[in-house]
Amino acid sequence: VMMRRPTRDTLFPYATRIRATNTFEFPASFTGRINPPGDRDVYEFHAKKGDKRRFSVEARTLGSLIDPAVRILTRAGEAVVQLDDPREDRKFDPYVDFTAPEDGDYKLEVRDVFEHGGERYVYCVHAVIPRPHCSLTVTTDRYTLTSGTELEIPVKIEIGRAHV
Repeated sequence: VMMRRPTRDTLFPYATRIRATNTFEFPASFTGRINPPGDRDVYEFHAKKGDKRRFSVEARTLGSLIDPAVRILTRAGEAVVQLDDPREDRKFDPYVDFTAPEDGDYKLEVRDVFEHGGERYVYCVHAVIPRPHCSLTVTTDRYTLTSGTELEIPVKIEIGRAHV
């Protein structure tokens, strides 16, 4: 049985096109393939000191054979952050929260943990600027304010992990 190979546009019609130099700006989504075995895909981006970025890789959730690993490198090739599987939420596809230690150009590297590769080793990277998540709650939905007095309303603030 012959199957037509899905294209990047049919799988991810919202994906950002990467320039020939593999550079991108935030936010972006793009796809790649680890082929041949041992291949590593590298994408470049610029960040200023203190910039927060999140990179998530979809692969196993798409049925891909790749066990993706992600590294963020300085322009000189020094690893700043690396991650295989985020163990706390038992997902196979990694995500990396990154804070730029200094102004400069950085590289995002995607590879297969076991150095495998081939036509079915595809992935999609989502590169975003995370937003803080918080919620505010009060103990009741009604308060009575008496003229000439102050009203104190206790508010519970919960700050959670950044989300996209």
